[in-house]
Amino acid sequence: MRISCMAPWRSKRPRDTISWRFPREMRCSAAYVHIPFCGSKCPYCDFNSYAGISHLAARYVDALCRQIEESPPSCDGPLRTVFFGGGTPSLLPVESLVRILEALRSRFGLAEDAEVTLEANPESAGPEKLARLRQGGFNRLSMGAQDFDDDLLRVLGRAHDHHRFLQAFQDARAAGFDNISFDLMFALPGQTLDGLRRTLEAAIMLHPEHISAYCLTIEEGTAFHRMRQAGRLDLPGEEEQAEMFLLTRSLLEDAGYEHYEISNYALPGHRCRHNEVYWRNEPYRGFGPGAVEFVEGRRVMWERDPAEFIRQVEENGRAREVFSETLDAERAAGESTMLALRTADGADLAEISHRFGLDAEHLFRREIERYRASGLLEQGGSRIRLTRSGQLLADEVAAAFLR
Repeated sequence: MRISCMAPWRSKRPRDTISWRFPREMRCSAAYVHIPFCGSKCPYCDFNSYAGISHLAARYVDALCRQIEESPPSCDGPLRTVFFGGGTPSLLPVESLVRILEALRSRFGLAEDAEVTLEANPESAGPEKLARLRQGGFNRLSMGAQDFDDDLLRVLGRAHDHHRFLQAFQDARAAGFDNISFDLMFALPGQTLDGLRRTLEAAIMLHPEHISAYCLTIEEGTAFHRMRQAGRLDLPGEEEQAEMFLLTRSLLEDAGYEHYEISNYALPGHRCRHNEVYWRNEPYRGFGPGAVEFVEGRRVMWERDPAEFIRQVEENGRAREVFSETLDAERAAGESTMLALRTADGADLAEISHRFGLDAEHLFRREIERYRASGLLEQGGSRIRLTRSGQLLADEVAAAFLR
């Protein structure tokens, strides 16, 4: 059920023409900052993250700040959302993280009410660090809980236990963080429905403002993938995965969380504004190795290898583009529809038609008719959205709109 925010560019060949432009009112006001350092590589992780490269940290911060400082000012500023992801951003010293944030502020400006998120793991988020991060301008934490069962945490290769997570959460509250998200996972090796229920109930008791609940996906190249190939990974079947999704949705909605995107739940007023930029297919800047940016219809990924990224920026002031594509109107409309269908708001075909200069309802008529007939999609006026049943097949339905 999990689709990466960057998923659209993975599945199609690049196009070399563009027949539309972002509307003037669609400002580039978001930035993603990639921090590739990890204490260890989790067996399920296929993100661009690395253990054993901490010796590069100082040069990396210098290179990252230079990339920001020398980037073209295509943001119409000020930035309204900034997201530090990884990797484990909380591994870096506070002064380094604040320096990067200040480089963004200096280059693009930062709105007074900007959402500034830092991904943090419990083992690298002590009380003093959290207090200094809050004072330094970070106002939202995304905490990697994954599960509250210590046995499952060991299976996942996590460095913390449930007690350490609780302590980090309490420290974050004491530091002044009033916007905290938990990352949870389900369909884990050996996980049961009752075990998931206990984790969800424990999370609800803590009353975080936001909860992300991702279905485990086994990605090629990970340790879990090799274990599954060898028959050494006991995973829940598809029916049990569906039951886990439904249980998660039911418990969190009953607790007052809005199910505003397939994998995301928020208390009123606490949707993740940064991720909404991705789901609306709006422009954003990206900094760091493997980071993607999407500006004026052009998508770029920077050099993925951290050491190479550092060398390139030190020598040239910028990193190499390892991937780029420019979207034509049909492709952009398809991506926008696909991403919007993952959300509770759904896709407004009239708005998509206006934005890309085409007739989206006509372009997608076959897909709309097919999934409405099967009860997976509903339509009200120009807006289409997944039904409650359709949410179980979100990937299949949404991907059908790609061109």
